[in-house]
Amino acid sequence: MTHDLCKHRCLATASILCLSLCSYAQSAVSVQNDLPDKANIIQQMRTLYYTPTTAGLRSFSCHATIDWRAVLQNAAAGKELAANDPRILYLNQNSLSFRLKLDGDTEVVWNSPPGPPPGNAAAFDQMKNGTIGMLRGFTKVWTVFLNGTLLPLPAEKDYQLTRGEDGVFDLVASHPETIVEEKFTANYTMTEYHVKTGALDVDFFPTFAKTADGLLLTELAGTYASGTPAIAHITLHGGYQEVGGYQVLQKFDVALLNVGRFSFTFDNCQVNQDDPLPGVVAPSAAVPNKTN
Repeated sequence: MTHDLCKHRCLATASILCLSLCSYAQSAVSVQNDLPDKANIIQQMRTLYYTPTTAGLRSFSCHATIDWRAVLQNAAAGKELAANDPRILYLNQNSLSFRLKLDGDTEVVWNSPPGPPPGNAAAFDQMKNGTIGMLRGFTKVWTVFLNGTLLPLPAEKDYQLTRGEDGVFDLVASHPETIVEEKFTANYTMTEYHVKTGALDVDFFPTFAKTADGLLLTELAGTYASGTPAIAHITLHGGYQEVGGYQVLQKFDVALLNVGRFSFTFDNCQVNQDDPLPGVVAPSAAVPNKTN
């Protein structure tokens, strides 16, 4: 992807991880020990991962439900709450739906019942806005592993791929302000994903399930630091359902150490193949996207 196209895409998604991927298009990495057949290796890696965008998926929309009782009990340090707690009853009357585009942008619609919420209205608004922000932010991170941008596209050359004596592959794309590093086993399974900038330090360790459609991301665990002494410990977990021939999220759990845990369940989902997906160029249709 060109720098201008990548920049446009990242401004549209407002995703720091997306911005970091632009370094592939701008990087000036050292070619010392660079594997001469790196393009072929990257293409082999690409065919192993489930990438629904190559089959035409552009977005999916769902209704979302949240286990509000678990959320509030967690916020109350585990204190047991009655199922008929007025706050839980009110929150369960709220309707949450979303449309997740595979370019990383998530549109969220939250409809509340008539009348004010019980208790502190400001606290409710804070929870509502925080939940929307959490759903939008973390699904953006997740889609990077599904939309084909995790690995360099065929036209891209400015990255370094090396292989250690232990067989581990190390993929690095660097820019004066950003370094992206990914590590893979000898069998091309990603084990580490790192993004470092002047004010950002992200370290994720992904877990994939082997499926008939390819390696499918099921968990991201790691840390996130944004220029402050505080380091956020994050675990994202996803479960899938088949909709229209595609694997889309059915469950999405967000756990923040010493903060809380949100469990989303998605139903009434629909897929869309017509939305434009700027910046993502699918591999040739002749290339299978199946595991061996």
